[in-house]
Amino acid sequence: MKRLLVIIVVFIFLAMSVSASESRIGASGAQFLKIGVGSRYQGLGEASTAVVNDVYSMYWNPAGLSEVEQSSISFTNVDCN
Repeated sequence: MKRLLVIIVVFIFLAMSVSASESRIGASGAQFLKIGVGSRYQGLGEASTAVVNDVYSMYWNPAGLSEVEQSSISFTNVDCN
């Protein structure tokens, strides 16, 4: 009887660990979207909400677009290897 109880408890713990690992399926996709844009703002440690006044304000603080005085364009390249 004691052996049966130990087997059941072990089985329950194994089933819980398998179900916990399966709950994260698909949780690690598109990690490149967490990479911020603009070297100036990366250098500030991504604490740049108040100083954004260029084309990168679309990413960091959309309200900063009102401070942009000239037309701007930005290009970004992310190597996800």
